[in-house]
Amino acid sequence: TDAGEPSGTAGLPALNVLEKWEVTDALVAVLRWFGGTLLGTGGLTRAYGGATKLAVEDAGIVFMEEAGEYALSLAYPDYERFVRLCDEQQVLIQSTEFLQQVQLTLTANEEKALQLNKRLQEWTRGTTQLQLLRECVLPMRTIKKEEFS
Repeated sequence: TDAGEPSGTAGLPALNVLEKWEVTDALVAVLRWFGGTLLGTGGLTRAYGGATKLAVEDAGIVFMEEAGEYALSLAYPDYERFVRLCDEQQVLIQSTEFLQQVQLTLTANEEKALQLNKRLQEWTRGTTQLQLLRECVLPMRTIKKEEFS
């Protein structure tokens, strides 16, 4: 909203910045301490839009993605190779327990989970596979200030 500012000088410029970068699920609040009539409507528009742009650039944009949390029981000889594969695929291993077999919990999107499962099937001749524990939504990629154009 314009919250008392001249029509179209506060809310719309902030919204335009968010729409340009396709930002959703966000809240922007800009407080003006000085300026008003000295800035004029053009100055207010630039100030609110500019403040929103700086805030988004500083915060970055996080892309959320549907993912799953998976459990896996793995033989010790396959552990190192599996950890390297997870690093290559940028799959997060949440926990590891070294028992009779290595017990792992990890998070991955569906595509990466399918790739991991395929490799596991090859390595273990079909005896080991990921088990879905729960579906979730996780931050998977962030755009930082340097990447904004």
